[in-house]
Amino acid sequence: MAAAVLASIAGKEQLPASQVFKNVKYLANTSARTFVQIMNGGYAKALGVSCLHCHVEGDFASDEKRPKRAAREMQLMHRMVNQELAKMHRTAILINTARGPIVDESALVAALTSGAISGAGLDVFEEEPRLHPRLATMPQVVLLPHLGSATMDARVDMGMTCVKNIEAVLSGQAAPNRVS
Repeated sequence: MAAAVLASIAGKEQLPASQVFKNVKYLANTSARTFVQIMNGGYAKALGVSCLHCHVEGDFASDEKRPKRAAREMQLMHRMVNQELAKMHRTAILINTARGPIVDESALVAALTSGAISGAGLDVFEEEPRLHPRLATMPQVVLLPHLGSATMDARVDMGMTCVKNIEAVLSGQAAPNRVS
């Protein structure tokens, strides 16, 4: 998977990770190439976990989202996660704090019901705010109402982003994070 991520950042590999990817707090000044390699191999192996990196165009710090491409890539990630789900060990716990649509909740319910995996932790849902009805009744599932960003650092950063946008507009410049 690292090769696919590295291919998607071609030409940006030597930039600091924080300039290539959003929300990079630790290892922010590490090169994007090294950051991807660490995330793909080092930390995952040290923790005994498998990481599936799902990046769409909007995940990169300098790109704007393009809805059609992002939707197409989200469908591709949905299939990739289903394939990874089938390979998981019976003791595995699937955790999704990224984007809801990358996990097929029906496939997840089937995997949990059959014992193919032991649990799931979801902060985002396939079709927010709707949730697959079985997930809410499963004791091996932990559900959060999209609180992954509910940290003091994240909220301060969000507020500062708003301030920077307001300052830019008031000084006659385009807002750096405008929504179209």
